[in-house]
Amino acid sequence: MTFAIFGGTEFSSQDEISAEIEHVLRRPIDPVSGRRVPSLAVQYWPTAVVAAVDGHLPLAMGGLIANAGELSPQLKSSKYVAFIRYAGPRLAREDHLRQSAWLVSTLANRPEHVVVDLSTRRIFSSEQWRFDLKKDDWIQDQVTLGAEKNAANKVTFYSRGMAKFAMPDLEMMEIPSSQARRKFEVFLSALRLMRTKTAVKVGDRIGPHWFTACRRSPEAIEKACVALQ
Repeated sequence: MTFAIFGGTEFSSQDEISAEIEHVLRRPIDPVSGRRVPSLAVQYWPTAVVAAVDGHLPLAMGGLIANAGELSPQLKSSKYVAFIRYAGPRLAREDHLRQSAWLVSTLANRPEHVVVDLSTRRIFSSEQWRFDLKKDDWIQDQVTLGAEKNAANKVTFYSRGMAKFAMPDLEMMEIPSSQARRKFEVFLSALRLMRTKTAVKVGDRIGPHWFTACRRSPEAIEKACVALQ
């Protein structure tokens, strides 16, 4: 999973950001409560890559800016971005996700900073990011659902963010509109069952659900994906 923090020259030095991350994670403090929290083992630390905001970024900035609403001016004026990435295993209590989010909150410490969750494509002000971390259901809010309708009036359901839990995202394609409500309940049922497992892959069957290969474009999928047959 990867989070992006857009800002100014404070994100221009790879060495400085890496040193700040090490300082934070050796003696981590939850920026919401102010309490010290257990440190993750070094091999589970998130890493950072900084880059200039230019045409070489692996992001479609035009699309981000178009979807950023009132944060669009801040994204447009940003000069550098820090990508915070966790590539380790899923940890107990989702500590990998919690500590990555706390780290982002510590680094995104200016009003002009904008945080982008690249798993879900959601965009936050630094204030909103910190506010959301206080919510009791914050973990449950880390996966988003979407729907698209094509020219033939058929619906596709999909999830985003399951990579945060070391799981593939889910899709269900080309559903006749007349069946969309009923099929959405099936989609939700499968997603809930997936969250109870440690792994799901193409070819697996969980209860009544059989998972096949996804057909959406690779650009629409963060890491891995399975489809409901």
